[in-house]
Amino acid sequence: MSTHQRKGTLALIFSVLLLVRPGSASDSRIQPFDAHPLTKEEASPLVAQIFKERPFTIRHVNPGPIAGVWEVIIEIEAGKTILYIDDSKRYFFTGPIYTIRGLRNKTEERLLSPGDRRGSLSQIPLADALILGNETAAKRVIAFLSPECAACADMLQTLKEISAQRDDVVFYLKLLPDSREDDSFWKSESIVASRSLQLLEKSLAGHPIPRPKEPVPEVSETLEMADRLAISSTPTLVLPDGTFVEGALSLETLTNWIDRPLEETR
Repeated sequence: MSTHQRKGTLALIFSVLLLVRPGSASDSRIQPFDAHPLTKEEASPLVAQIFKERPFTIRHVNPGPIAGVWEVIIEIEAGKTILYIDDSKRYFFTGPIYTIRGLRNKTEERLLSPGDRRGSLSQIPLADALILGNETAAKRVIAFLSPECAACADMLQTLKEISAQRDDVVFYLKLLPDSREDDSFWKSESIVASRSLQLLEKSLAGHPIPRPKEPVPEVSETLEMADRLAISSTPTLVLPDGTFVEGALSLETLTNWIDRPLEETR
């Protein structure tokens, strides 16, 4: 386990201890978990207190992997995330949650649940995409990235690492600006017009890039397509089996998903 994982695990242990710390008699009383399921309507004001002024949308509320804890799947600007709220609705913590046996990351597994949303790679035109890796590779992954997105910068580095290690995977990078009104739009146009991975990396690193000499219609078409496919954040990946995943994935998680037989993800 890496240092980062150990720190995350220690933070999780501390958070769980907060849930069971001694206090008043009512604090220490064990309440039946299934007495009253947590609904989206009940979870919304709780999450609002946590996120303050940040916008969010609650997608699902499910029983969590730990008894007495609810799993709240939330969509925010950076993608999907999970909050865990205890049954008393007074405490929360974040993942990742690992199993003791096998050290499985249950938080990432839930975020990658194949039942959430699926499509077909054939729905997405790739003529304007930047290509990373072996164009003849059998395993194709489409990545929607914005040129002004910190999580996209991390995701791109992961894609480059996988591409350097393997020739059976190809990544198609589609530029998806945050909106038509900000700098991410013309930067997407400039990158698509030049077909330059280096220009994308410069933009993601915060360096200036040149404006396009003329409009690039493919960027507007990508925005329209994203609306049709309900892609609302970057990075968003479309995996070989058509699963849509929002948010940056670790190298290990993405590699494991790419390598799963298709029948295991259906």
